[in-house]
Amino acid sequence: MEHRFYHELAPYYDYVYLYVDYKRQAHAFSQLTQKYRQNTNLRLLDVCCGTGGHCSLLKAKGFHVTGLDLSGDMLAVARRNNPGISFVKGDMKTFRLNERFGTILCFFNSILYNQNKTQLTRTLQNFYKHLQPGGILIFDAVDKSVGIRDKRGDYRYVGADHVVAFKPFWKLNRKQNVMDLFIDFEIDGKPYNDHHVMGAFSLSELKAQAEHAGFEVFMLQRNFEFPRKEEALFVCRKPL
Repeated sequence: MEHRFYHELAPYYDYVYLYVDYKRQAHAFSQLTQKYRQNTNLRLLDVCCGTGGHCSLLKAKGFHVTGLDLSGDMLAVARRNNPGISFVKGDMKTFRLNERFGTILCFFNSILYNQNKTQLTRTLQNFYKHLQPGGILIFDAVDKSVGIRDKRGDYRYVGADHVVAFKPFWKLNRKQNVMDLFIDFEIDGKPYNDHHVMGAFSLSELKAQAEHAGFEVFMLQRNFEFPRKEEALFVCRKPL
């Protein structure tokens, strides 16, 4: 499992995700903090931040942003894209930072890189520990049922500099109780294949796990660019 998307293909990540409306998402995150956060802590940790697409936008909204990612290649791009923002290399399950945040963000289904309940529990407990009481965790996820009837996506960027195609496909692996995310790329005519093993959880299981970790959980419709019933947005609040 090479995870080329986050290493070899890191320089093309932003071309792949040009269809994402980062401004709209950052605005939505800001609104969620105003509605659900019960403290005045403006420190925000973007976990699995990738190339930092949300970071400068959230900084402009008044947050004190730190980005965290496991891939040094992605962080190198993030630092170039977002001067003046601190980026840290770390695993969501085990990172240790000497500060408490008002908001933790973990987006683009990144929570599902926890492949089983044990890993998910470690991650949620780690997030809980790094939040100030009254702070919130925001994450999105797809229900494992998407792996039964998913259709291969097809996203393309065609420009003077590059031609990039991105085709993701979810498949539920019942035998191993995981979700296989297969991605076909084509970068300037050269094909690449990627395979990511993800956690297979129902949305109700994710909610229950977050509640077990101590959070008060609000499960919302994920109403960004491509909403579907198998997706949800979770706002998890640490009690005061």
